[in-house]
Amino acid sequence: MFPEEDVKNFLRMTYEFLSELPNIIVSEDVFSVIVFGSAARRSDFVPGVSDVDVLVLVKKAPKRRVYNLGFVDTRIHVELFTPRSWIKISRKDLL
Repeated sequence: MFPEEDVKNFLRMTYEFLSELPNIIVSEDVFSVIVFGSAARRSDFVPGVSDVDVLVLVKKAPKRRVYNLGFVDTRIHVELFTPRSWIKISRKDLL
């Protein structure tokens, strides 16, 4: 088990890295970055074991929708959606 302060510092560095997503995915159309899963719950996140799941809302349909990035031995899975496409896919999951 990792000390809570180590997890907190690791996630802080990860969130700082994620703040650069608009530059990484080369899009000025990003208007929301949402981290979910264990990376959003500090008590569940284990550095080096847990991954980071990210939903990015963009204004227009992206040419590339999925990015798999690495950061300090951690996999970061990023998916891009327009608000309309996110609503559409999320409704399918509810049915």
